[in-house]
Order: sequence, then C-alpha cells, then structure tokens
Amino acid sequence: MSSAVNKCNEKEKRHNMDPFEKLKNKKTLLVDDDGLIRDSLNMAFLSRGCDIRTVESAERGIEVLRQEHFDIIVSDFKLPGMNGMEFFEKTGVSRGGSVNVLISGNVQEDELEGREKLGIHEFLEKPFTVMTLAGMLAGLIEEQALN
Repeated sequence: MSSAVNKCNEKEKRHNMDPFEKLKNKKTLLVDDDGLIRDSLNMAFLSRGCDIRTVESAERGIEVLRQEHFDIIVSDFKLPGMNGMEFFEKTGVSRGGSVNVLISGNVQEDELEGREKLGIHEFLEKPFTVMTLAGMLAGLIEEQALN
C-alpha cells in the first residue's frame, strides 16, 4: 500500500474516532448553574474515562482555576453573579493554553461580541448532545495541537 493511501486511512480513522478518545488525557472544567446539565455531562465524561470537574458558579470556577490548571473550560453564558464572558475575562484564560467554550440556550449575538479577545474559541447553543460537545472539544484540541 502506498504511503499516500496509509496517510488517508490514518486521517479517516482519526476523523471517525470516538471524540472522547481525544479528551481522555485532558482535564475539563464545566461551569454551569443548571444541575441537570452539570450532572449529565459529568456522568457522560466520567463514563468514557475523561477527567471532568463541575462547579455551579463563576465565582467557584475562578476559585478552582486558581488552584488547578485545566486543558478545557466550558462555561454557561447565563450564570448568577456574572455572565460567562465576564467569567472568562476574570480568569485570564486568554493568556493560557486552554480550549475555552461558551454555552447558552438564550443569548443575543451582540452579547457575544469580543469573545475571541477573551480567549473563547467557540460558542455552542443549547440544547446540544453530549456527542456534539465532545466532537467540538476534540476538534478544538486537535486544532490547538496543530498550531
């Protein structure tokens, strides 16, 4: 088999790979005040061998980030006390090497202006499936590795 065919087969295998495989060696922090979302994503990630920590508020997320490094940070936009954009701004993650994703079910486009400057790589609208989130995170991790 030619090397070009081998490269094509390897790329196809990576593309079809379970996205959780790329997340297994990454630490994820989820900040969401919705207990159902926290519990569902926590269970889904843990059952696939991923390291995830969930917190219920931006303030708690900031405390945790002062103590630990996370490869992936996912935050809801609508949080009590401060919104997800303010959370990312206060954490200073734009200087770090983490993949940062904002999620929300009810946000206006103009509320998201400037998210790239805060180090937010992507926005995902609720409702979403666990596989959609995992696929997005795996793609962002892969992109980050290439840069």
